[in-house]
Amino acid sequence: MKVLKKNADMFTCTGIAVFVFLVAFFFLGFAKYGLSIPFSYAGGDDYSGIVTAKLLKESGWFWFNDRIGAPFGANSFDFTANLLLNVDLIIAKVISLFIRDPIAANNFRYLLIFPMCAVSAFCVLRTLKIGRVISAFGSVAFALTPYIFFRGIGHFSLSACYFIPLSILLCIWAGNTEQDGYLKLNSSFFKSRKNVLTVIFALLIANNGIGYYAFFTCFFLCVVALCNLINTGNLKSVTVPLKTVSAIVFFTVIALTPAFIANAVYGSNPEVARDLSAGAEIYGLKISQLFLPLNSHGIGFLQTIIDGYNNFMPLVNENRGAYLGIPGIIGFIFSLIFLVRKEKNGDSGQMLYLLSEMNILAVILATVGGFSSMVSFIIPSIRSYNRISIFISFISILFLCTVMQRAYESKTLFKNQKIKRSFVIGSALIMSLGIIELFPSYGMHDEEFEINKAQYMSDKAFVSDIEETLGKNAMVFQYPYHPTPEGGAVNGMMDYHLYAGYINSDTLRWSYGGTKGRETDKWLRYVSTLSAKDQIDTICRAGFTGIYIDTRAYDAARLNTITDTFSKYLGKGKISENGNLMFYDLRAYIAENGINIDPSVYTDYTQNNVYGIAQMEFSGTVTHGFSSVTLQKGSEVYGPGTVFDRGTYTVVIYGKGLGTAEYGLTVGGTSIGINEVSKSDTEIRYTVIFEKKVSRVEFKLYNNTDNAVEFYKIEIIPEK
Repeated sequence: MKVLKKNADMFTCTGIAVFVFLVAFFFLGFAKYGLSIPFSYAGGDDYSGIVTAKLLKESGWFWFNDRIGAPFGANSFDFTANLLLNVDLIIAKVISLFIRDPIAANNFRYLLIFPMCAVSAFCVLRTLKIGRVISAFGSVAFALTPYIFFRGIGHFSLSACYFIPLSILLCIWAGNTEQDGYLKLNSSFFKSRKNVLTVIFALLIANNGIGYYAFFTCFFLCVVALCNLINTGNLKSVTVPLKTVSAIVFFTVIALTPAFIANAVYGSNPEVARDLSAGAEIYGLKISQLFLPLNSHGIGFLQTIIDGYNNFMPLVNENRGAYLGIPGIIGFIFSLIFLVRKEKNGDSGQMLYLLSEMNILAVILATVGGFSSMVSFIIPSIRSYNRISIFISFISILFLCTVMQRAYESKTLFKNQKIKRSFVIGSALIMSLGIIELFPSYGMHDEEFEINKAQYMSDKAFVSDIEETLGKNAMVFQYPYHPTPEGGAVNGMMDYHLYAGYINSDTLRWSYGGTKGRETDKWLRYVSTLSAKDQIDTICRAGFTGIYIDTRAYDAARLNTITDTFSKYLGKGKISENGNLMFYDLRAYIAENGINIDPSVYTDYTQNNVYGIAQMEFSGTVTHGFSSVTLQKGSEVYGPGTVFDRGTYTVVIYGKGLGTAEYGLTVGGTSIGINEVSKSDTEIRYTVIFEKKVSRVEFKLYNNTDNAVEFYKIEIIPEK
């Protein structure tokens, strides 16, 4: 009999995995467009997923690659979020062994999320003694939750939420205070299947969700510890949940060890750090958005409500993805109602009460102005608390499934078997409402697919032509200079659009992609401050044989200035079919001027922080030159909004007409004192002392006279 039940569960689990995969494959548009066309090709985090697939194919792992961040190559140790994705990366690595095309590999990896979520949820529901039919529908409801569709392939690290059910299962196990042997450290520890599973689950959770899912899991376990203590009055009742937290923290530290080693070897990198504490307010959870659909599916009055809220309410951003779906909403409401009841009888009653407490405390933590605002000062790297909504979603679905199971098993509620079967069918229909919500979405991605196809095919043809022209292993210098990661959009160029060169080539080496604050980034930043002729000569001496420009980064006037300057020295450049990319071949210029590769160009540049117009922002009336900008009266240059360690620094502003200009420095928007050293028509020099590590540092130059002021660059020299 047990064998039959086990086989039935395996058959059901396989069936729901195939079902949700096909649903996603069909409704997202892959059945029509195939896997070789990018599902998303917008230049944001969607590019990062494709780059990851390509890196894993070419380099074995993602830690280092010399085809991006040329000339020195790029590593990922400073951006610690990458180190907390190891499970997802292992899956991507396995896929890369069978699917060569990074676009297809990335699309397939996204599609795998749906069956993995379904299997995980089904196994947890069955472990908690939910009936097979209800578990099947509950797992499908979770696998097709709107959160995954909203995050999409662009936020893959968050869409991959397949271990959320395991997190909640750990909380339920930790909430059972009558289990003396659980997680007891002794010689028979690993003889317990539950202990072994807990360790495995902790390992998986720590290596998924870029730290967010591990953090939220630990939060819920702390909630369980508090509830245990209040309910029992026994301090020992907090031991199990806190041991589980310790296991997750332990595996998180292990995952981050490569970053600790890299910091010890190469030194810290303050530029990659950011001040994120305000994110707890900006990206907080809004309760109304748990109930507000992502779109109306053609229902007029509902679309009016959605548009009205999104357009006129403050702080509407990625938190739109918190929508729970119909099954989740029903379960969430039931959990709030149950919270005020006194019943805690039986295992399921205790579990329901715990789930209710977890739901309400999740909202109290994550809502705008909630406890997250205070926690953010201690842990600023967790900035988007709305992402806890996927936990609320599974808790609510689990709550609903448990209520249905209790009702089904009730000896007084359903004495007639026909009524009982009708109840099961009705329950299945309720859980199916989440699937029904998808039906109006069929075809909604067709237009996006067509746009992606056109953009991708244009980029691919253009970059392939560059590769054929320059030959294998040639280096291409990319404009504009743009820091990574998270440099932000520049005009029409999104954060990671410059990766298009690497994505669509097999052997070329590209300058973009070196971590900001490290050697490649500092060298590229330095080159961007030189005059046009010096930039070209330096690039050629460094061994680059081509220049690649993403035209979306510039307005028409600025682009004309740049292309006219390059054309003066290099002749007419090529432009892609879609007009987004330009290319200049440097080989003729190198031959005509007798330029040889000179390694000294990598070592003779200043090691100080140098910021040119590519890293600064401007307001007022300004005129851009190639590597300078002219400020008219009332205009300002400011930036770069970066991080500096504690110490004394000399700041040097270079330009023309600086004698009448005003200047200053702000940290986090607040002006701080400086000590002027000298001021002339071509240079302003002053010193500043930072008593502690500071972020969002902006150096400002302001023209309040009728005379034009020309700005070249800012150099920051640390005191030795």
